[in-house]
Amino acid sequence: ICLELILIPAFFVFLTVTCRNTGLFITVILLGTLGLTGATTIIAAIISKASMKGALFAVLSFPVLLPVLISAIGGTETAFEGGSFADAMGNLKMLIAYPVIMITVSIFLFEYIWND
Repeated sequence: ICLELILIPAFFVFLTVTCRNTGLFITVILLGTLGLTGATTIIAAIISKASMKGALFAVLSFPVLLPVLISAIGGTETAFEGGSFADAMGNLKMLIAYPVIMITVSIFLFEYIWND
C-alpha cells in the first residue's frame, strides 16, 4: 500500500490523466491489492519449500493472478471512462470473491504447506 501511495499520484501527475469516478477507482485499487497479496502470499509459501526457486514464482503466479489482474484492469478502465459502480459490477464481484477465496484457501492450506 505504501508503494501505491507513491505510484498512483505519480501516475496522474506524469501522464496527466483524469479519473472520472474516483470512488470506483479507489475501490478497484484496494480490492485488487487485497487479491494480489492474498494470492502471492500462498504462492510464496509454496515456493519457499521448493528446491529450485529461480523462476518458479513467475511461472506459478501468472495463471493464478491473471483473473484478478484482468478484473482490476477492467474496473480501472470503467472508472477512467466515468462509469458507475453498476457498470463495473462484474469486475467488482470478481475482485471481492477472489480475495475471499484465496485468503480462505491460504488459511486452510498454509500449515500443510509450511510443515511438509
